[in-house]
Order: sequence, then C-alpha cells, then structure tokens
Amino acid sequence: GYQVAGIFQTAEQVSQQAVVSQSVAPGDLMYQDRNNDGVFDYANDFAYLGSNMPRYNYGINLGASYKNFDFNAFFQGVAKVDVNTLNLERARDTRDGNIRSNWLDSWTPENTGAEYPRLINAGINYLPSSFWVKSGAYLRLKNVSIGYNLPKALLEKTFISRLRIFATGQNLLTFSSLPKDIDPEAPNDNRYYPQVRTVTFGLNANF
Repeated sequence: GYQVAGIFQTAEQVSQQAVVSQSVAPGDLMYQDRNNDGVFDYANDFAYLGSNMPRYNYGINLGASYKNFDFNAFFQGVAKVDVNTLNLERARDTRDGNIRSNWLDSWTPENTGAEYPRLINAGINYLPSSFWVKSGAYLRLKNVSIGYNLPKALLEKTFISRLRIFATGQNLLTFSSLPKDIDPEAPNDNRYYPQVRTVTFGLNANF
C-alpha cells in the first residue's frame, strides 16, 4: 500500500505535493509519491507494509496447588505480526453500522492535531496505506481457573466422595497496542463478532 507521511494541514501543503485525487484537501492523508514522478500508481508507489502471518506464536501454561486449592492459567499470544485495520476502523459512509467513537478525534480546522483524517464520503482516505497497518502482537489470558476441594472430613457423612468448588474465566485480559474495541484475533472483516469475556462458577461432585 501507500506510505503515509501525515495529514495535510493547509491548502498550501496540498498544492505543493502530488496528490492521488483533485478532491484532496486539508485534513486528508498525505500519501508519499515514492518515485517523485507526480503520479500515483501501484507499480511505483506501493510499498511493503507488513505481514499478517505471525512470526512467533507462543503459549504459557501455569499451574499450582496448595493444600485444597488449585490454580491453572493459560496465556496465548503472537509477536511480529501486522494487522490491516482499514475495514475495522474506517468510518461508515452508509447506515451499515455505527461510526466508532475514535472518529470524534477526526481532523477539522479547529482540531488540526487529530489522530484521524477528516470525515468525508469519498474514499481517498481509505486506500490501502500504512496509516491503517498496526502491530497485531498481543498476549491474552485465554483461560484461568481456581478451585477448592472441600475437606473429606466434611463429606464423611454424605454420599459425596469429592466436592470441588471452582470459578473459571475466559478472555479476561488482553495486552495489545490496538484500539480497545478491536480484537487482535479478528480477521480483516468488519462483521467479526469479538470473542466474549466469560466468567463461570460451578461445582464438581464425585459420588
């Protein structure tokens, strides 16, 4: 995709540089004309922006027990991977979905230091570019459980030989540099439903 050098701040900046469209104005992304020929084209101006194939996949299993208590946790993550967030972060220009709250920090003449370009219906800010490519590295607590086995002395006069009380959680914590509402495990699809954080309580009984 294109390399982005920033966001145009003034009409003078726009006039001094090659642009992908005559509709480019202050507040739009500033694409780099890599070969300086004044024309934007895929063959000469596209650059390698990264890979969505993780270089490293890893997992960590932790387990411990003390007297009648037991604890288990599984962490899972990837490193050295890039995510194209264009379909996930772009502002909706139809009624098909809500505009994400991050677009409150879009460029306006009064908010020139905004994180995102100006809100327009045209697609000039939604071309494949480095602006939308972010690190997809993450570490997630996929599963954690803690349990307690009731002492056998308490069960001697019952028909239960073993009783374990437990609580488990899934997807409780995620460490990632991506926006909080983007699941790092999501495919490049704006219709993906993120993984659900769940907590479960229960009993295991042996008779």
